[in-house]
Order: sequence, then structure tokens, then C-alpha cells
Amino acid sequence: MNQKASHLLPKIFIFDLDNTLSESKHPIDEEMASLLKDLMRKTKVAVISGVRFEKILAQLIKPLKDEQFFDRLYIFPSTGGAFFQYKKGKFGSKWEVVYERLLSVPYREKILSAFSTAIEQSGFVQPEKVYGSQFDVRENQITFAALGIDAPVDEKNLWDADFSKRKKLIKVLQKLLPDFCIVFSGSTSIDVTPKDVEKSFAINQIEKILGIEPSQMVFVGDGLMEGGNDYSVIKTGVKTVSVADPKDTKLFIRTVLNEV
Repeated sequence: MNQKASHLLPKIFIFDLDNTLSESKHPIDEEMASLLKDLMRKTKVAVISGVRFEKILAQLIKPLKDEQFFDRLYIFPSTGGAFFQYKKGKFGSKWEVVYERLLSVPYREKILSAFSTAIEQSGFVQPEKVYGSQFDVRENQITFAALGIDAPVDEKNLWDADFSKRKKLIKVLQKLLPDFCIVFSGSTSIDVTPKDVEKSFAINQIEKILGIEPSQMVFVGDGLMEGGNDYSVIKTGVKTVSVADPKDTKLFIRTVLNEV
């Protein structure tokens, strides 16, 4: 890479995970893994996702395989509510928690109760078939997956393509939970986090902890529309790239790599 190209390359590329780097709830494929490693040879990469760290481990980190790149990879699970960084030590290397914002048990109970009320008041029609639990309850985020957390990708993609079914729920939830951030997530889900914990929070932490200004970042995601779980990053001033699926993301990364 020549000096001019290096100077022009952003200091960090930040990606959403589901429907951006991989199909929802699926591991990245070999082609994506190769492209990400090529990108990390030249600059840093972060992933901000609504899923928990264990899911990112299975969907992203294990398929990457090659640990030599992990110190250039920064992981923000739970919509930025936590930050994991790879640390090399004298007695081995591991992923360590840099910070983690937790929801108290009463708050989690309040959110679950609000969903029950919102489902009843909004006229939301439950799907005929649900695959597994509709709720993923974590210490720092609660996700409502309308078709169930194990639903097939094809069915999820068709269920609420225009967001109209979830809009009814979110409208009521916002009245019941004014102190929380409530956003569309993926094809069938709604994420609820503490009010100040959204993907823009993770962007701010990248600036604070890694010392990288928003002008030196690029965010890539499929949920940049208003109400989407990537939308909040726009207010931070980062350059954003909207994609429809992993194929779009691969094309973007190839374009970046070809330019440097």
C-alpha cells in the first residue's frame, strides 16, 4: 500500500453483523472471512451488533479462525452495551470486557411487562407459527423476535419487509418505556436497551477509548433507515454506507481494497 492510499484509508471500518456481514443468525461465509482479513491487513475493523458476545463468537470470530488479526478487531455486542477487546498476555491471549452496561432485574421485568401490554393494546397479530422463544433476555438488552429466535431466514425476510407490523408495537412501547431506546432489529425483531445505549454510544466509545475521530470512521449497515437499529450512528458524524445484504457488503469491501 502506498503512502497516499494509506493516508486516505479510514482508520476504522465499523460493521453491523446480521444481514450485513452474514445472513441473520448465520456464520459469515469463507469469502466474507477472507475479505475482512484483507481489510484488517490495512486498517482496523469493529462490529456493533444487537446479539450477545457468544453469538458474535460463533458467527464472526470462529469463522475468521486466524488469531493474528484479532488485535485489530473490536467487538461491541448488545447494540454497543458492551465492548470486548482481544488482549495478548504472557500466559495466553483472550477476549476481555472493556465495559459492560447492565439492565437491573426490575428493569428487565418492566420491559417484558411492557411488551405484554403493547401486544394487547396495539392489535399486534401473533404469527401462526413461532420458532423457539420470542424473547432473548440478556443482562444489557432485551430482544423481541416475533417469529421466534430460531425462525428460518426465508420466513423472516418475508414477514415484515415494510416494518408495518412492528411499527404498531413500537408506537405503544415508546409510551410505556420512555426511558429506553426501542428500535427495529433485523427482519422480525425489536431491541430494547437503556436510553443512552444505542450504536451511537459505541461510536462515541471508539472515539474515547481508541482515540479515533468520527471523521476517520466508516459505518456499514442495513438498518440506517429512521427507526432502524443503525440509525443512531448518523448523528455522530461518521460516514455511513447503507447495504441490503452481505453481497452488497462484499462489493463495498472489494471496492475499498481495490482503491488502496
